[in-house]
Amino acid sequence: DPSIVGQSVPVSFTVAANPPGTGTPTGNVTVSGGTNSCTASLSAGSCTLTFTTVGTKTLTATYAGDNNFNGSSATDPHQVIYNFIGFQTPLATAGTFSDPTFSGTVNRGSVVPLKWQLTDFSGTIIGSLSSLTSLQAIPNSACAGPPSGTPVVLYSPTSGAAGNSTFRFGSSQFIFNWDTSSTVGSAAGCFTVVMQLNDGSAPKATTIKFQ
Repeated sequence: DPSIVGQSVPVSFTVAANPPGTGTPTGNVTVSGGTNSCTASLSAGSCTLTFTTVGTKTLTATYAGDNNFNGSSATDPHQVIYNFIGFQTPLATAGTFSDPTFSGTVNRGSVVPLKWQLTDFSGTIIGSLSSLTSLQAIPNSACAGPPSGTPVVLYSPTSGAAGNSTFRFGSSQFIFNWDTSSTVGSAAGCFTVVMQLNDGSAPKATTIKFQ
């Protein structure tokens, strides 16, 4: 946990007598999560699910009961995410919000290409633009570590790409051409680009210095 979308996920389970009850339960357990389900015996102890969509899934394990034991159930959350590949050249591979990578120095007012790929577990490219939830540029006075300035929204699903920036999918990758002149102006210094995908995974981040 998390698993990659399309990956087989083994779910283990056990059932025990509730004290003061004793004995060994028998029978089957069915595990469901969204539209997926699998069933196995208690002696097997696990079954396998494969999720075809991303996001937080609620796994529900349901014991059917037997001649001596009542049925029961329990839940557990499970996260399914994309395989994220990026950022790609000319930027550095993405880091985290608290520890972003440094992608070097560019000229103020330039267009900065942000490129990345998403795949499922088998490596099949995913190209849905709805996978991007938000993209922000946050001033970072130290040019390292977590940014702390007022965010500039570069992209949202409702308003699209800000300023003269563009967002598209082509040649097996996502490309966000960040027009810095129409979004952050000609300010010098560092901005940390923070990306959030719709799979609920941690934000991806890299810092760029403008000169």
